[in-house]
Amino acid sequence: MIRSHVHDPIELDVNLDDLKLLRDQLEAQQEFFRFGFDSDQDLVSIFEEQGKIIKVNPVWERELGWTEEELTAKPWREVTEEIMHPENRVGQEERIASLRRADLHGSLRRMKKKSGEWVLVEWHIMRFGDGITLAVGKIRKGEE
Repeated sequence: MIRSHVHDPIELDVNLDDLKLLRDQLEAQQEFFRFGFDSDQDLVSIFEEQGKIIKVNPVWERELGWTEEELTAKPWREVTEEIMHPENRVGQEERIASLRRADLHGSLRRMKKKSGEWVLVEWHIMRFGDGITLAVGKIRKGEE
């Protein structure tokens, strides 16, 4: 025979208006994130703390030709060997280390399209306290 145990309800001192406000703020932030992530103009990437890309937006494939599957299948260091100009890879480890000490980092990098053509990308990288890094890159048309 299975017995169920009924527990006394737990009393919490929570203001429902505060909870509703928090819910509304969370929903607004999620919508803002979705809008920014699906931007039609900028490359957006999300990295985990160990440097693996966990998500990219569709602009990567549309503008550079690289699919999400190609970019998320291997660690970022391996991806950079394939798509970042060799001159821009110099000092990459130091830049990664400096990003761990700062919340925001910006740089210009030449990135290779899958077709072999090089484009200049202005990167803005933001690190969050939970080890997640967000990178947003604007392709600078007409510059190389």
